[in-house]
Amino acid sequence: MNVLLVDDETAILDILVEVLEGAGFHVTLASSAEDALTMTAPPDVLVTDLNLGAGMSGFQLATEARRRWPRLPVVFMSGRPWLMNDRAMDEREAFLPKPFQVRALLGGIRRVTAKVSRVTARVN
Repeated sequence: MNVLLVDDETAILDILVEVLEGAGFHVTLASSAEDALTMTAPPDVLVTDLNLGAGMSGFQLATEARRRWPRLPVVFMSGRPWLMNDRAMDEREAFLPKPFQVRALLGGIRRVTAKVSRVTARVN
């Protein structure tokens, strides 16, 4: 499974890529939404921080990525959980408040990708 991992903190990226690759995922890293959107092939799942510094937010990244790849599942993460207060999430989305445990990240990815797989199977 191909994971697009986006965070503006290098230390977070380093830790999460080690965890994800250790779990068998192929990981593409980006330190900004703009860098993430240079991808041409769709990832299987987007894992993004909400606050990406200057430029687009994680929400804006998810919106633009879904314009390109409508069924893209997204796992949002943030040390600022109140940013999710006004956001209604659909079944293709999960939220992880930082700090989180490895099993929460892996479970979030599996949950949102499984839901998209079931929806895709029903459509086909």
